[in-house]
Amino acid sequence: MKLRPHLRLPGTLSRNRTALLLLLSQFGIAGGAFVVNILSARAMGPGARGELALFLQVAYAANLVCLLGRPKSFLRFPPKSRSLPDSYADVRRLTSVPLLMSVAVAIVVGIAFERWSVAALILIVSFFVKLSSGITVNMHRAGAIAAGEAKPYLCATVAGQLLLVAGAVGFMVIEVNDPAPWLLLYGISAAIPYLLVEYLVSRRGAAQRRTTDELRQVSRLGISLVPAAVGEAVLGRADRFLLPALSTYAQLGVYAVVLTMTELVVWPATQLAQSRIPSWQAAFNAGELKLKRTFVKVMLISAGISVVFGGGIFFALEPIFGPEYADGRALVAPLIIGALLQCVISFGVSVGVAAGWPHAVTAISLSGLAFALPCLLLTVPACGARGAAWSMVAGYTVGAVAALFTMVLATRRSRLTQMARKSEV
Repeated sequence: MKLRPHLRLPGTLSRNRTALLLLLSQFGIAGGAFVVNILSARAMGPGARGELALFLQVAYAANLVCLLGRPKSFLRFPPKSRSLPDSYADVRRLTSVPLLMSVAVAIVVGIAFERWSVAALILIVSFFVKLSSGITVNMHRAGAIAAGEAKPYLCATVAGQLLLVAGAVGFMVIEVNDPAPWLLLYGISAAIPYLLVEYLVSRRGAAQRRTTDELRQVSRLGISLVPAAVGEAVLGRADRFLLPALSTYAQLGVYAVVLTMTELVVWPATQLAQSRIPSWQAAFNAGELKLKRTFVKVMLISAGISVVFGGGIFFALEPIFGPEYADGRALVAPLIIGALLQCVISFGVSVGVAAGWPHAVTAISLSGLAFALPCLLLTVPACGARGAAWSMVAGYTVGAVAALFTMVLATRRSRLTQMARKSEV
């Protein structure tokens, strides 16, 4: 049955539908990334592909910082109406400062890599477009989760991936091997569909604007989550930052190709966990937070996905990408293990946000980072991509332990709240 935009599904069914649509959008991104991964690898070769991978990782890390923690904090303070127009109206107001920050970051990156030159100006523009599109996508995703209506987000995602693949085919045909045009392609293909969807949603009717004070609490919690975002950015991308510095761009190119596929294992758990933040927040405050059953189910599903993906990647890597990527087979096992550990971390982070514990969220990210960085510095110069992969496993293991502790503590704290209320009665 097709649902009209203003009709809403009750309770758990609505949350599951949102999580499913978010997961489908991630599969759309996965499909596009897989195809573009092949096309860019064929067009650019390991060295140039490694440079593109580095810029994409810098953009990802800068995104997490420029967003100021607002996508996660917005989920803890969603609009009371839970309507998509109201949600997107809040998102527009919350996006202005991150976009201004992205201008400054793009200028710094352009000058750092290309000095003062025409090439620097081209890189600044390309990097800004990529960075601003990432901010737009993340904030729209938060708006869809807060409203419990993810179908427009899914449509924008699929349209964006189709544009990206079409552009990548053109770039491969004309053999574009400069990272700047590829960054521009990534940014434009992502931004246009989401802005179009936002315009169409705004035509449903006038949105109910929240007061500045109401949105200020979103900004305040977001600021307290910035250290966690920085830790997540560095932990999640330290391997790709250090590989070209301590090894070679070719090693990064092989590493990035394998990692792009193994990261798919993380997405189902991440989509479910983030879509549950509003309901977990309500359950935590009511003393009814229960995580065990959901967590076990998701981890079992993720483990099954990892076996299928791991085997497929191992045997298909060389036939699809070419003999120069054959060394990537040794990276499959550690990157799959790391992906499963990231599933645990995503649950812990979402529970920490729902409970309003920014320090716990920060501890999850920074504890893993503190362990992973020394391992990377020791292993990457000698072992290259393989050392980076196993170092990240070590870091993610520490982060996963901190995430499990956060989940257990939140469940017990919620139970104590319920017991205290019963004793008062």
